[in-house]
Amino acid sequence: MQIIERPPTPLELSAGTVYIATQRWHLERWEGGADPSGLKRTWAIKPKFSVNGKRPCAELAILDHLGCAGWHGVLASAFAGELRREWFPAPAFRTLADAGAPVWTVEIFDRLLAVNGGKLTGFFDVFAWREPGEVRFDEAKVGRDRIRETQRRFVERALRFHDPKEFTIIEIAG
Repeated sequence: MQIIERPPTPLELSAGTVYIATQRWHLERWEGGADPSGLKRTWAIKPKFSVNGKRPCAELAILDHLGCAGWHGVLASAFAGELRREWFPAPAFRTLADAGAPVWTVEIFDRLLAVNGGKLTGFFDVFAWREPGEVRFDEAKVGRDRIRETQRRFVERALRFHDPKEFTIIEIAG
């Protein structure tokens, strides 16, 4: 995998422009077998990448890479309404506490969920944490995908509690 630093992405918010760190990642494409039977379309349509000989989506490939640097985290899927640490057939979680996160991270995540109307809509794809109290928000953009209005609103709400340096947009090549 190759990671290239890119110029920050400007996001126009009601309070002004914020600049979000941006990287371009080159991930290995998955050339392996078929997805598990019964995989919901929400997940089956995701581009296939290879990590440690397994097929995850881009967001879980990001989590795997962060794990090598001591981070823990979840994929926050608004489309599926769940949190996920691993590709299928591993289980999903409804809450960060169910995913086994430390109390301090659950408090941070739940506060953001509350200011976001109790929904995952707009959350950056990856919420990650590591001791002693660091968090980060990573948004995977594959192909022509761009920042949506719901994501702008999430960033604006999250910036009440977090520094812009905790946010990264990760463009996935190909």
